[in-house]
Amino acid sequence: MSLEYSPRGLVGLLTPQANTTVEAEAQLLLPAGMGLVIGRLVSRQPELEDRLKDYFANLETHIAQFGDAPLGVIGLAVTGASYFMGLDKEALLLQKFSSSRGVPVISAGWAVRQALKVLNAKRISLVSPYPNSLLLHSKDYWTSDGFEVLDVSQVPKSADGASNPNTSPSHPVYSLGSQEVIQSLQTLNGTEADVVVLLGTGLPTLRCLLEAHQILRKPVISCNMALAWCCANAVHPAPDAKQSLLSWLEGGSWKQRFFERYSSS
Repeated sequence: MSLEYSPRGLVGLLTPQANTTVEAEAQLLLPAGMGLVIGRLVSRQPELEDRLKDYFANLETHIAQFGDAPLGVIGLAVTGASYFMGLDKEALLLQKFSSSRGVPVISAGWAVRQALKVLNAKRISLVSPYPNSLLLHSKDYWTSDGFEVLDVSQVPKSADGASNPNTSPSHPVYSLGSQEVIQSLQTLNGTEADVVVLLGTGLPTLRCLLEAHQILRKPVISCNMALAWCCANAVHPAPDAKQSLLSWLEGGSWKQRFFERYSSS
């Protein structure tokens, strides 16, 4: 099928219902010629942890939003659901839906782990917008795949009065901005980690990624970056995965688009 606006393939992304970041970043990150279709992970559960569990429990319904769109890959732009499910159950879930849909189905958590392995990372530091309970599950997720978590920097509360991340029933990540993330990166100056991971698909990270090398002099990965890279790579595999990923982390083809749209923000 010829897609006039997506000649290099179509990516389906499922994002949590209140997430305002994934779509904006994916539109900038995906290479020219790759199209994007967004669906929503929806839950009526009032508590954050219950919503995250609900997203994967009802994944068949959520994926059905795409109908028969000719997708080349489906990305699940949520990390918290992976933390609660764990590596083994997540692998079975991704395999199940990849088989039923006939295209790769990739979670953001899986994508970050693949990016870390491409970079030969063993020790990682985390920048976290999460409440403490979710952060503990996050650390378990990474360590269960063999990564050593050296440091955690908690993203500070935003200047506009964002809720306390340990008490708010809504996800605290949605009220945070790039400046808070950059402050957290600065606290990790001197970390012995191989790679720093910016947690949360709702966290705005593109400006941070462009400034990260000057702050830390080592690779910094965000969940949206890893997911977009893995989705693009699933449709058009790069001949050298490591060089491809490093180019993406440094701005590659998306830096100019970012500044054209957000240079005054």
